[in-house]
Amino acid sequence: MLAATIGVLFVLLTTYGLPQEAAVQQVTGAIPAAVAERPQPITLEVRPVPAVPPPPDQRWTAERAGKAIRIVLGSVIFRDTDQRLTAAGTWTVMAGRALGPLLLALAALAIRARVKR
Repeated sequence: MLAATIGVLFVLLTTYGLPQEAAVQQVTGAIPAAVAERPQPITLEVRPVPAVPPPPDQRWTAERAGKAIRIVLGSVIFRDTDQRLTAAGTWTVMAGRALGPLLLALAALAIRARVKR
């Protein structure tokens, strides 16, 4: 059951969860239309680029699959992720974090019940 959960999370994360490889930040600024005699401040806004998945024909690559399996195993077993994900990817990792320990505990109880007899 744990392997099936990892498989489903892997497919979901590879298909919908990993964003395109793009610039991490976007800088926009406004330059005054009229240049005055004295310098005027320019306001710059730095914000992250939205995390969107790539086009459907570019979603299943070896690089994305490897990254997805590392993230899924990290979320289910080792509980680590510092990856930039789409909204669907964030929910997928959260599901893995909830289901992983539960299924590992049930597997441990099942093994214990078999060995105890």
